[in-house]
Amino acid sequence: LVPEISRKCNIKCKHCLRGPAQNKKMSEEVIERIFDIFDMSQTEIPFGGGEPTLALDVIESFVNRLDSFDAFYIVTNGKVYHKKLVEL
Repeated sequence: LVPEISRKCNIKCKHCLRGPAQNKKMSEEVIERIFDIFDMSQTEIPFGGGEPTLALDVIESFVNRLDSFDAFYIVTNGKVYHKKLVEL
């Protein structure tokens, strides 16, 4: 499972396969449903998007619901630095 947590993006890559950016991010209801359906005990959680660092609240919601995890990683364009991301 690779949650696409946001369709927001801060750049416009000509080669992007996702299409145009949208001002959308994953809702709490969808996150709850994911935890109901999937076994989230995997040790590594990958987050994708758009640009996931533009939806840190969604990443935080995932992290807060996990009993334990070894790591999470983010497919990012690296354009934004967030201290909160480092803290998570």
